[in-house]
Amino acid sequence: MTYNIDFIYKETNLPTRYTLEKCLNSLPENFRIIMNENIKHDVYERNPITKKLFVNYKKQYIEKLYDFINNNEIDLFLQIIPYMIGCFDETSLHFMLLKLNDIYYKKRDDIYFYNKTKEICKQDIILIEKLDIRNFSCPTVNRLITIYEKEKKIFEAVQICKLAIERNLQSHLKNGFEGKYEKLSNKLIEISTNVIV
Repeated sequence: MTYNIDFIYKETNLPTRYTLEKCLNSLPENFRIIMNENIKHDVYERNPITKKLFVNYKKQYIEKLYDFINNNEIDLFLQIIPYMIGCFDETSLHFMLLKLNDIYYKKRDDIYFYNKTKEICKQDIILIEKLDIRNFSCPTVNRLITIYEKEKKIFEAVQICKLAIERNLQSHLKNGFEGKYEKLSNKLIEISTNVIV
């Protein structure tokens, strides 16, 4: 099934890339202190954050970021996250975007987080193509289709459906991507007919 997502590439870029050094140097001092207190391992116990420590304990860093969200420390979270995701490899970034998307979507009543949700979904679509992801569950795809449909961007929603079907991605939508594609295609025909009339 052929799809066209040029509109995604025209309005979306992957996160800015940072070296680990840049990331570490950009972390706020209070975050460094928190992580030094929480991460304890052999000779690294209570030592300053290092490149090796950062690589080995990326998971703990991410969990701490979730703590910030759960405790409503949004400002600190937003200050740190660009550097965190900027030094991930593309596969790790894909999974991080899936998790971030869940966080932002829960706060979607705030227009900032609604827009961030949409941005992350589009970034993940780029990664799905770049990494040639198939036969996998990608909630960002489901969510972007829903967002486009609510925004009445039916053509865009149809194209994302076609991408999902072509790649055999798993859907949490009622009737799957095939059912959603049929529904949206009919709606697109209806809109075209109304325009002609």
